[in-house]
Amino acid sequence: MSKANPIQEVIVFDPEKCTGCTYCMIACTFKHYQSTDFERSFIRIIDDPESPKVRFIAIHCAHCDDPYCLASCPAEAIVKDVESGLVKINTSKCIGCMACQIACPTSNPRFDQDRRVMLKCDFCDGDPQCVKFCTTGALQKIGREEARQKFSRGMG
Repeated sequence: MSKANPIQEVIVFDPEKCTGCTYCMIACTFKHYQSTDFERSFIRIIDDPESPKVRFIAIHCAHCDDPYCLASCPAEAIVKDVESGLVKINTSKCIGCMACQIACPTSNPRFDQDRRVMLKCDFCDGDPQCVKFCTTGALQKIGREEARQKFSRGMG
């Protein structure tokens, strides 16, 4: 039985707290592949082009309200779960065309060479390891509405 009005959660990033340690990338890759290959991580920490090696940017799936990746998928392999708000790829339907990656503002879904399909953040079944292992609190799991409010007032 489903909960009445579940709180949809998202991951938010505070660049002021990020040290660029990449623990989030290690945690993500280890959870999904039992390796530490950064190329397979569903979150990427990159240098901020305006302040390289001083400030960092996290690129991760926002599980958008109206996901471009979903709209662009010719195989209808991408769905948005109405209750959780999570955007998921059904790898059984995915044809690996990369249209979702091209449509995504952050090019987030990535092509898995071994499986020949697109993959993306699955929110670790509600317990995102990137957030759990972020030692500075730069990554947080919060309600979607709370995230909207934070961003509307500048992450304050």
